[in-house]
Amino acid sequence: MSDHAQYQDSFHTASDWLKLHRERLFNCSDVTGDKHTLLSKLDRAQDLTNALPDGTAKIETCVTNSEQTLPNTGAEGQQVIQEEVASLKLEWSEYQDALGDSKTKLEDALNKWKVRHLSFLSCGGRTCKQIAKDFFLGRLSPEGRRCYCSCSKRNTAHCPNG
Repeated sequence: MSDHAQYQDSFHTASDWLKLHRERLFNCSDVTGDKHTLLSKLDRAQDLTNALPDGTAKIETCVTNSEQTLPNTGAEGQQVIQEEVASLKLEWSEYQDALGDSKTKLEDALNKWKVRHLSFLSCGGRTCKQIAKDFFLGRLSPEGRRCYCSCSKRNTAHCPNG
């Protein structure tokens, strides 16, 4: 009976840990926001990455306890335990994949933000909207036309530099 109780405790501990960390991942996986928001989300994702060894240990403990419990369990109980462990392992694998994907997307979003910010700075701190207005009013220098073309997402066939 002690093996069954240890298995149940370790299964619930691992499941609860995984549920909590999936919720935390959900809260930081959105890739919208300013630089500080993205950095904060990336920091939280890194904290989740740093916690992976703890999760691995909980999963491994559950698997070990299930293996010790199976010989003392009836056929139906064995099937239930095997299904629970298989489901837990699958959820763990999916969580790790989702965490990796979220970190990659956050890093990409932060890099895109940095590129846009550098482009903004190279255009004298003027927004694309301001540059476009000056372009259409004919008030842009050659440098301003370059900035307009780098800001514009439209077809560059109309671009004076293009």
